[in-house]
Amino acid sequence: MNDQSRDDAANKSRTPLSSNKLMLLWFGAILVVAVCIWVGLVLTKTSDPASATYTVAGICVFMAAVVDIATRNKRRNAARRNATSIEEARGRIDAAEVRALKDKSGEVRAVKAVRSQVPGLSLTDAVQLVRSL
Repeated sequence: MNDQSRDDAANKSRTPLSSNKLMLLWFGAILVVAVCIWVGLVLTKTSDPASATYTVAGICVFMAAVVDIATRNKRRNAARRNATSIEEARGRIDAAEVRALKDKSGEVRAVKAVRSQVPGLSLTDAVQLVRSL
């Protein structure tokens, strides 16, 4: 095994979880914690099952909101780190194809095509780029 393939294999094993998978894991953990709290409240007769359910539901809603906010912030920060400039995007797109698509199907389709070719480009930059073609 050469050094390049060994490095590739090591990088694949260190690939971070996607935001959706991470969020799913968090919600699963929240569900497990909620069930444990509910069972604990009911078995110790600290509260009746109905009020235990409301207590656990309130805790779960709060925890889910925190996880959702954290995940959104993570996605937003990742998008900012991977942002692409208009000049860089101009060099990466097929300008003739985008111009033809703009003339045939409209500006919206052309912007979608630009953003699919250059995923790190913001919507406003993609619109500006399509209008400049």
